[in-house]
Amino acid sequence: TDAPHVEHDAADVVAGFAATLPAVCHDATRFHLGGVFVDGADFVATDGHRLLTRRSAVTMGGKRIVPTKGVVQIMKMINDAATCEITWSDAAIFVRVDGVVMSVKLIDAQFPPWQQAVPTSGRTVSVSRRELADVIDRARKVAGDSDASGLLQACDNQPWLPETGLVSTQIR
Repeated sequence: TDAPHVEHDAADVVAGFAATLPAVCHDATRFHLGGVFVDGADFVATDGHRLLTRRSAVTMGGKRIVPTKGVVQIMKMINDAATCEITWSDAAIFVRVDGVVMSVKLIDAQFPPWQQAVPTSGRTVSVSRRELADVIDRARKVAGDSDASGLLQACDNQPWLPETGLVSTQIR
């Protein structure tokens, strides 16, 4: 293509895709959510229930949706490389590593306005990632195989899982 080839840190690209891939929608009727949306420096994915974002160190390009299978192949291709060149066209992403070029056809659809789902004001609670993961892990173990849902609430700047009949704990 005639578009500029931009060199990126391969580990940053892999991290962006890997961080958002778990939220990609697998419902064929919602094909516009079936990949990772690259929005400038942001990698974004949602299945309509959860939204994952990760900001890259550099701008990746315009607003384009890379399909899940393409994301996985790109990650495999650049995983061991130090850098990769990325070029975008209206219909594809081209990734070059060590003289090998991969082309992935983009999803031709409009991604929903994801910024509207991200709160810009209100209360913010900071917790240790490890402590939060431990609380969630304990709740999963108690819930077992049930489809019970949990609720995370903040009380006096201390997040906690309220009494749901299964688990009640506080992060200190």
